[in-house]
Amino acid sequence: MNPIIEPATRERSTFEEEASAVLTRLRMALSQLVEALPGHIDRATDLQRTLKLDANLCWRVFKVTGAANPLSAGRHVLGPTSMKRFLRAVARHDVPAELVEAASDAAAAFEEVIGRHAGDRATFDSMVSTLHGCQANDQIDLTHKRAGFRSNKHVCGVHAKTQLNCCLLHPAAEPGMLDIATLRGAVGLQRMRPDARWIVAEARTADDDGVVRRQVNREPLDPGVGAPDTGVVGGETMHGVSPLRAFCSEPLPKFRTVAAQGGFVLGELVGNGVGNTSAITCITGDVIRSVASCYREEHNRCADLVAGVHTPCRVLIHDLLIFKGMFGPTSGFGSTSGPGSISPEVYVYDDYWRKVSRGATPPGTPMLTPQETLSYLGSGPSVLHTPDVPRYGEMARYVFDRLGWDGEHFDVYRCRVEYPVMHSAVVIRFALPERPPQTA
Repeated sequence: MNPIIEPATRERSTFEEEASAVLTRLRMALSQLVEALPGHIDRATDLQRTLKLDANLCWRVFKVTGAANPLSAGRHVLGPTSMKRFLRAVARHDVPAELVEAASDAAAAFEEVIGRHAGDRATFDSMVSTLHGCQANDQIDLTHKRAGFRSNKHVCGVHAKTQLNCCLLHPAAEPGMLDIATLRGAVGLQRMRPDARWIVAEARTADDDGVVRRQVNREPLDPGVGAPDTGVVGGETMHGVSPLRAFCSEPLPKFRTVAAQGGFVLGELVGNGVGNTSAITCITGDVIRSVASCYREEHNRCADLVAGVHTPCRVLIHDLLIFKGMFGPTSGFGSTSGPGSISPEVYVYDDYWRKVSRGATPPGTPMLTPQETLSYLGSGPSVLHTPDVPRYGEMARYVFDRLGWDGEHFDVYRCRVEYPVMHSAVVIRFALPERPPQTA
């Protein structure tokens, strides 16, 4: 799990100490300049009116002077050219020359720290965003993730509006076991070049140590789709992929199976044109009966529901639906995210190392930043609604009807990730309860 480092005991790096010191110095120097200007400078618009500078420049100065924590001010500090413009404008007013010189020296010291520790401003902002006490990291992370998406879609030649990964957990007919139904796929998937080949589905079931100990038989949720091992749909070959035809675009996409190491079965999309006019929606659905124990075992102490990100996409919707009471009583709250005796959390890992180690998420698997959040949405298919996945509630009702499950009796947890990092694994995890004595 995540190590927690308390502020009172953590060791500060040389970079953190120097960044904090130089930003504290610069924030003080700029604050003294603003206070020394004539008139009442209470807002960025007052500064703009006095100095006759553009609104963004003045807004950034105010963000620095008003930051509660100097590290959070880092990304708002003006670049060298803009800082010179600001200082020249201030010098034209009745401001002591020593204050202008102090601000100029502080700005130069700031640039020196950037050059020595980071090399460039973008790298410096990224480094600062990870430090304790910095509250600017969410926006910085999103900026970098968006840039990564734009680069990856060009390099990979394919991208999607939304990647969907939904896991539904329900008690199995076999006592103490659970069934897992899954909905996976992509909304608005399109190629940017005709030779791009891409994986649209990934499946594997293993214990914590990566060993597959149970025979997995996936049953398609669409009654018109043959068993995945036969790959037959009305005489057509689907190669192990189980599309929900009512929720896929027409004509139905074509697939091929790719066998991978570690027990992974991959569904690859083939064919299709390029550009907006060829964009497709591909949703697959299947169920595995009695796939795992509801309780802690020697080789399986927690449940990991994994969404592997291998397609550049704008949004990942990673949902977990749990039948009420299957992991313990639902009276009270076991966590801040939802009811029941479990406390699901979300982690983001480097998927390459996760797979190389052949375990679900073994100790030592590198965790990535940014980490994401998990929200409890409520109960039933109606709370699944999101513009990211059209007809999502209808899709879930279809699954519940097909399996004879009471959809209103499911608690819904969601992790929504904007511009998820390529080749990462977004994992929803919770500890399995001990087996009650009466079920032993």
